[in-house]
Amino acid sequence: MKVILDEYLQCIPKSQIKIIIDSLHNFVNQAFDLNISFNAISYFWIISDFIKEKVDVSPKSPKKTSLISTEAALSSYIVSTPANDFEFYKYLWVYLVLQLTKTMLDRRAQVRNGSIITVFNIIDSFPSEDSLCEILFNLVLSPVILKTRAPSLISMKPQEQNEWMESFVNIINGLSKFLLTYVPISKRNEFADTMKVTISFFIHLVNLDYGWVELNNSIYKSYHDLLNKISEADVPPQNDLLESLYDFWAKIKINYNFGNPSMYQKALLTLVGCFPLSMKLFIPIMNPEKFEKMLMVLNHCIRYPILADSRNDDERCTFLQESILKNLENLIFDKTDESYYAYQSIIIQQLNMILVLPFHTRDLIVKKLGDKGVKIPTFVAASGYSMRILKSQIKDMSDLTFLNDQSIVKVVKSLIEPSKLKRDILIVNDNNEKTYLWMVSYELLTSVIVKFLGMIMDRQDKLSPTTISRLNEFLPNCLQAYECCFIAHDASSKTNDFAYSQYKLLSATLLKFINLYYGTQENYQVSRELAEKFVSITWEFSFFYKHDSLMESFFGSDVSTYTSITELIDILTFEPNWNIYGSTEPIVIHSHIRLLSSCFKDLYKMSNAREYSEISKIAFPFFLVRCAYGLRKYLMQSKQIKRMPLSKILVIEMEYVSEALNGLIQLESNNERNAMFEKILPMVFQLNSHGATEATQKNLAEMSVQFITSTKNG
Repeated sequence: MKVILDEYLQCIPKSQIKIIIDSLHNFVNQAFDLNISFNAISYFWIISDFIKEKVDVSPKSPKKTSLISTEAALSSYIVSTPANDFEFYKYLWVYLVLQLTKTMLDRRAQVRNGSIITVFNIIDSFPSEDSLCEILFNLVLSPVILKTRAPSLISMKPQEQNEWMESFVNIINGLSKFLLTYVPISKRNEFADTMKVTISFFIHLVNLDYGWVELNNSIYKSYHDLLNKISEADVPPQNDLLESLYDFWAKIKINYNFGNPSMYQKALLTLVGCFPLSMKLFIPIMNPEKFEKMLMVLNHCIRYPILADSRNDDERCTFLQESILKNLENLIFDKTDESYYAYQSIIIQQLNMILVLPFHTRDLIVKKLGDKGVKIPTFVAASGYSMRILKSQIKDMSDLTFLNDQSIVKVVKSLIEPSKLKRDILIVNDNNEKTYLWMVSYELLTSVIVKFLGMIMDRQDKLSPTTISRLNEFLPNCLQAYECCFIAHDASSKTNDFAYSQYKLLSATLLKFINLYYGTQENYQVSRELAEKFVSITWEFSFFYKHDSLMESFFGSDVSTYTSITELIDILTFEPNWNIYGSTEPIVIHSHIRLLSSCFKDLYKMSNAREYSEISKIAFPFFLVRCAYGLRKYLMQSKQIKRMPLSKILVIEMEYVSEALNGLIQLESNNERNAMFEKILPMVFQLNSHGATEATQKNLAEMSVQFITSTKNG
């Protein structure tokens, strides 16, 4: 065969060339001798060069043959046409490429790869012409190459699997070069059809879940190159082309690969690198649903549960994490777009999911992969980065849109998790200082609550039904955030000062809001249950020291409601209950005493009926219980130690209690309040004979006189 091709090819009648091509195809397919198959593949080059020479010297027919679209029509044309011109040799060459392409799935790796590489090299060597590209696509690429499917790997050895992957990498590389070099964008409909089939082929290969990481990387590179070619074209792409390109994002699956983490992260980085170009191109067809699907792909990428970088990700993001977060940070939408708020909301939700990665999500990853000897990311730097982006997003919000669409409710829920857990996770903040991640989270959480409750209180018009519905969901989460102030982390002054500052912001905002919307004529009404919850939290954390077992036994499991609180007043003031010397357990003082004393003062402030007419009805019984508790504890220790000095914290507490009681009794009172005051007066009178400080005695004396006077006047 080689002799014939080398010496006599120029003399062979054109009708015999097809027969020679078919013979070479059979030689490639024979399975007896590998060398024969190799040689046969190389001989396709000789015929291709021969046809190329004929094309160069053959006259072009004034009347072009209509495009042939099937293999049968192609064979018939080559056999039956009497012409000896450009058109004939063009189709003869296409037939040669087609026959060689059919050998691309040979079970022998060497033959298969030789065939693939030769096919695309032959295509690359032939003169480019638009009609020829179209014929190649219709007869070779679309029905053969792009319909190629990977075989099942079930019975294959690892080496065979790698060889098949290499073959498909060669196909992708050759296909990509052909599409980028020869397929003209100017023929818009034909190019769109080409892309539709090509993207479908890409999706099939990416979703194989064979662990072919290098193949996926090649596909992502090819996809990026195609996006780049389209974006640089002189004419804008039509929508059906964009829809085909978008399908890649909508239909690919991110199947994690744990066998080659470094290469897999590289592949994901390549995919993420396609995002900016995609977003730019997809503007004409973009909608919130499409955008959300694209961001979910990024979200799956950032969750890759193996640390492939050499550096840890607690202080700096991995390259993959950083790339994804920069993409999110750089997203800008036209504010005149009717879907602008929907897009922003979707970004916020993605940031929400990223910021909680170091917590419950990572715990699940550790539980699943902890015993497999892999290094799991901390996601700490990524979480901190997402909070910075989120902070910037929230800063620009000027109305209740993101509350009404539940975005802010979800933000608060996400931020509560790290704020509540208060783990010893350090990050580098905006000032390049190390700080706890939970402090960054809690500061953002506080600012969100203060901002949105402030916006509601500043409104002059009535709240919409949607806003009212969202508020009913938002406020319970605000109370959870409020409780986070009191979850101890450590006894350091830095964290205590921080908790105190966040408490002051939250308590002031919540008290102002509840005072405005509880029991008033506004069209929104804070529920009694929520108002009681706020007061009871403040009351619960107004104690300066831990309850001893004796006092704990009187409190029971739930004292958060008005009814149970009034019962507790009776228990604390009923003397037969306390004909005992009390507990000998040492007093354990809480570390964040400044915060707790602020709770006491705020509870006292809420009990002021002049300033807080409705809330005070709830707060006053809580406040009296708090005072009665302090009085009872003081009296019990006085009994125990006789004339010995009392615990300093009890002395300080009694000064707080006496001053607050004296302050309230000076205000206008009513029969219900007087009845409650009367219950604690016996303890007040006992206190004067048990070593109270001068300031305490003065306050209690003034209180007693004022109470007796107001009772007589009443």
